[in-house]
Amino acid sequence: PDLKDVARRNTNKRTAIKYLSPGLRISLIVYAKTKRDALLIRTSSECGLRTMENRGLLLNDFRVGNKTHKGLLSLFKEMEDNEDQLEFTYYLQGIYSKGSHSKGGKSREVFISKSLLQSMREYWAEERAISDIDHLFLNNSNNNKEAISESRASKVFEEIRDRVILAQEKGLLDEDEQAIEKGHTHHCLRHTFGTDKFYDIAKENNILTENVTSTSLVYLAVAKLLGHTINPRFAPSTTANYIRSCNYKKAFELNGPK
Repeated sequence: PDLKDVARRNTNKRTAIKYLSPGLRISLIVYAKTKRDALLIRTSSECGLRTMENRGLLLNDFRVGNKTHKGLLSLFKEMEDNEDQLEFTYYLQGIYSKGSHSKGGKSREVFISKSLLQSMREYWAEERAISDIDHLFLNNSNNNKEAISESRASKVFEEIRDRVILAQEKGLLDEDEQAIEKGHTHHCLRHTFGTDKFYDIAKENNILTENVTSTSLVYLAVAKLLGHTINPRFAPSTTANYIRSCNYKKAFELNGPK
């Protein structure tokens, strides 16, 4: 109660939009210090992974129920054997995802581009420490060969974000490009993924984004990619939070950042 006056005067709103332009995403990757850190940016912006879900990227094949799923080593081999294949499917287990009461979330298929899978293989072959741990991503310390923590991708994002902010202040980046802000978090990359997919799927089906409803196939497809629980008839309201930046995406495509 004694802080009511302070609260009334604090009218500043969080201004950072939850969509990061392609140019800004490239800057984040460029200012990553390691292959691992660059990948922790890309797995969210290109696959929609939450920070904790990066622990679910496993090297070896694994079983869920009566079915065996390919680990990344098998996908690396699949990529070598199929030069023309541009996308690969990985099964992300719900135990590595967000859920209620620490029980894990919804399992889902994650679609990995050939470019991203190649970068994962480079990290595994060239930078990753030799370890029996099955997780792809390890801590970078020379004396620590443990898997990354659930929050590591968020911390990596903050470190890179601050380096990009400093580069912006020094005039080292394109002034016409979208600027990164302190209010941007790793989760904004997941919002960006959701917005991109919503926009692209609507465009492929000749549907105006403003006409898409929660019962449309476009909405349901994005909810599935994000791992949101889907009612047989409509997508959850949570999904709407990930597609509200379509107008920003359109502006970047048509006119560039303003």
